[in-house]
Amino acid sequence: MRPRSLSPHPRPPEGHLQIRRGPVSGRSLATYGLLVGTLLLCKVVFLLLPVSYYLRDQASAFVWPTLIGIIVVGFAGLLLAPRAGFPDMWDERVANTRRFVLPAVDGIVYGLITIFALDLLNPSDVHIAFPASVLFYTYGGIFLEILLRLFGLTLLTWVIAALAGAVRLPRGDEIGFWIANVVVSLYEPMPYIQEQLAKTPARGDPGVWIHWAFEPLFLANLLTGYIYRRFGFLAAVVLRLSFYAIWHVAYGGFRPFWLSL
Repeated sequence: MRPRSLSPHPRPPEGHLQIRRGPVSGRSLATYGLLVGTLLLCKVVFLLLPVSYYLRDQASAFVWPTLIGIIVVGFAGLLLAPRAGFPDMWDERVANTRRFVLPAVDGIVYGLITIFALDLLNPSDVHIAFPASVLFYTYGGIFLEILLRLFGLTLLTWVIAALAGAVRLPRGDEIGFWIANVVVSLYEPMPYIQEQLAKTPARGDPGVWIHWAFEPLFLANLLTGYIYRRFGFLAAVVLRLSFYAIWHVAYGGFRPFWLSL
């Protein structure tokens, strides 16, 4: 007769992260406060030293009602994250190399792909000039990750997983996450998709969707959602800010110089 394991629960598979579904840690609350403080600091600087916005929807992200709304829904997402199966920002089972180094490398690689595989072949000036770009894209990166990942992906994953659980669908948590991840990942490319659909003879041409399924913008958003799922929200923020540092600040801030080489 095989001896019973002394452990009250089976050991998880190698590499599998068991998500703590308890209260949010104090370190995560403090870190969220630091991210919010960064947004507020950037906002105050922009009040004193206004910058020009490339797109109208960029300007709308900097008004006080939008900023306060993002802070509130982000806090709600932070509290909901453990229930939706996302790890704590500082989960002790996530190594700092996965929390910081891996997302930073991913963001840098994505930035280089955007520059060399896209912009240099079809140049388009969508950047804020340096040095305003540093604070502008720090604000934008944190803002978007709170909106898309901490709130949007967390809430949608929780809702879909709850519905899947209600009908007793196997692996409902993972199915809910991937459906939510695809939906949220379409947020940024959707204006471009709609523009292309409007130009097609038959609206709803599936070729447009197939094309965008392999576009770096959509794939990078999928990756960011996956990294949030595995390593916590801080890793998603690091990926976004690393990408912006390469694409918008280092390249976009000095774009005329790079194009002249």
